[in-house]
Amino acid sequence: MSNDNVAVLTTLNAAVLLVGTVQYSRLLSRALQHPNAFFVKRIEQERRILEKLRQGINPTSEEIRALQKLPTPWDYLKGTFESLLKKSGTFIVGVVWLLICAAVLTSQVAMLRWIGTDSPGPQPKLAKVSFLITTTSMILLVIEGYFAAAFRGARSITEYFTAQRSRYSPQEIQLLDTLRRTGSTTQPNPSSTP
Repeated sequence: MSNDNVAVLTTLNAAVLLVGTVQYSRLLSRALQHPNAFFVKRIEQERRILEKLRQGINPTSEEIRALQKLPTPWDYLKGTFESLLKKSGTFIVGVVWLLICAAVLTSQVAMLRWIGTDSPGPQPKLAKVSFLITTTSMILLVIEGYFAAAFRGARSITEYFTAQRSRYSPQEIQLLDTLRRTGSTTQPNPSSTP
């Protein structure tokens, strides 16, 4: 381990931590429902009912029914679990980024502890582990970008064909396919082909 080594790894770690923190917070927030948005209507309805009760006025049956129709904390937990199942890939990638950030941060703290000592020794094990963590995290950063782009592309193609099947009848899809291949809306007569 040397001061130059720590300087280079610290610079790279800062970049990985910046990107990783943005990634895991974005991915995990996308995978989890936000409780405030989930409970806004419930909180407002409860507040109106409690305000009436504080004034000695009983809430109307419509107000009580409206409150009963709104989601409860249990509904929120159930919805969060269902959301995680639907978006398990997004959640897993978010957790992986969280773990990468934790490893990079741990490595960075160890390097800072080493550089902050009076007479730091060579510490080859620290140098090797810090290098491996930084290199692995940078490789994962690049790979994740490629996989995310490929996944988004595949998803948009799948969504296109799913939407096409729901919008058009099989005959219309076949007609569009024929038009695309031949430039004509009429199918060639099989008996007239040589």
